[in-house]
Amino acid sequence: MNMSLKKFLDFLLPRFVTEDVVFEELICRGRAESWSPACAITDIKPGERYEKIGTIRSFKFMGGSYGIQVIGELREFKPKS
Repeated sequence: MNMSLKKFLDFLLPRFVTEDVVFEELICRGRAESWSPACAITDIKPGERYEKIGTIRSFKFMGGSYGIQVIGELREFKPKS
């Protein structure tokens, strides 16, 4: 399948997706408040560091993710060297 057609269908077709993402800590007034999804595991660039990883489930449509739910507990992120 042509890669541009695959990207177009990926953008257009509504579906539920489960994927691993890394989380970054949200800090408010100098205190750690909570964890927020930063990016998908596949989007990490060399040299980026994150502390936690977790699995999320969301509804994807038209390039956006809606109704994001964290599945299970967050765990320590140990990047492959």
